[in-house]
Amino acid sequence: TITPGSYVAGAADQITASTFRNAELNRELGQAFDQIMGAFLNQLITQGFSALSGQGGVFGRIGTQAGQAAANEFMTQIQVNRALERQFDDALLVAKQYVFVKNDVVAVTREVVEKLTAVDQMADFGNACPAVYAQASGDIAKISNYGAVANSYENEVNVLAADIAQLEALKAKMNDETSAAGAGDISTLYARIASRLPNSGNVISAQGELQTIKGKQADAARWETSCKQEIEGQQAPGGGNDNGGGSI
Repeated sequence: TITPGSYVAGAADQITASTFRNAELNRELGQAFDQIMGAFLNQLITQGFSALSGQGGVFGRIGTQAGQAAANEFMTQIQVNRALERQFDDALLVAKQYVFVKNDVVAVTREVVEKLTAVDQMADFGNACPAVYAQASGDIAKISNYGAVANSYENEVNVLAADIAQLEALKAKMNDETSAAGAGDISTLYARIASRLPNSGNVISAQGELQTIKGKQADAARWETSCKQEIEGQQAPGGGNDNGGGSI
């Protein structure tokens, strides 16, 4: 059985999934590339360094042992950078998912505030459409709370957007980094930013919150329409003020 709530939830999940599918595919491709590079590097280390370290090889010019050590260090740093890149990709994917959902929560919450305010003004403290006002009064009393929540989430999203920009800049810098010390500095900065980023559990919670506020959005829209109909029924010829012309 498909209920309105399950339909809305399913639609939202499809939107979120399609939006971030490309990012997930990029990460999967990166993992596949890591496996290929890992096999290549292992083969190069075990079979190719003897040639590189020979008299005609690049590293052989400064001695076999020195050439082998330098090559090992270089290859190790490539592997370290790739591992860091996967951490960046995972953190960025989750953070962007969270921002995407929270932006929707903000937008829907502001619409709820707008519609509840319209109902409050039309109802005139229940004098104009008392039946609707009785249903909506609890949420009308929370208009300021809804607005405060929207403002708070908007600030949170702005801060996260700045963190995401910093992570992307660090990732770009890491791709050009060849020293262990430099990679270590980048890793330290990454850890500081990542410690305040949302996790997958936060994304799931935000998705649940989005469905809840969408339910309130539907209620507010229905109350607005019903209040208008009730008022129009009272104003129609023969409608009187007995509230009999409204519908909920």
